[in-house]
Amino acid sequence: MNSKIKELFKNDRYRSLIILGLYLIFFLFIILLAKLAPKSPIVEDNKTIQKIDVNDKYDFEISVKDSKITGSYDYSFIKLIYNDTTYEYSNEIILPEDFPYMDILKFIDKKYVFDLIKDKDIYSTTEFSDNSKASTYLIDDVEITTYDKTLSKCDIKINDVTYKITYK
Repeated sequence: MNSKIKELFKNDRYRSLIILGLYLIFFLFIILLAKLAPKSPIVEDNKTIQKIDVNDKYDFEISVKDSKITGSYDYSFIKLIYNDTTYEYSNEIILPEDFPYMDILKFIDKKYVFDLIKDKDIYSTTEFSDNSKASTYLIDDVEITTYDKTLSKCDIKINDVTYKITYK
């Protein structure tokens, strides 16, 4: 058997065929291994926002019902303008005290909103015709909907009132 292989290997034609056959066996073995290898599952990340740039100073605009609230956030001092009245909020005190939308004040802090949703799973996702997505999170009785990974826009629904916040 060994001498027969040596005799075939001396002939250039048969040597080429033997080498070609060995390559064929090698590649078939590799393909077979690739087909039989266990497939690792693709883990889909169920969290859209992993990190945001947090500024200590920014402006914002809130739409609620038929009203607009504009203002600025400066670390822990919030200045609001609603119905031509300027409100100032700091250390959980608002002046003047008759601000009608007290529920939204803590959500003006973009970092607070991020901390609420960063480790939460998405409750629902909405895809729009322009291929953008909105992700909704449920935290206690609050529904937070984000529209991008930078958290520049979000909707916050508290007690059946939806606040549309744009951080600038």
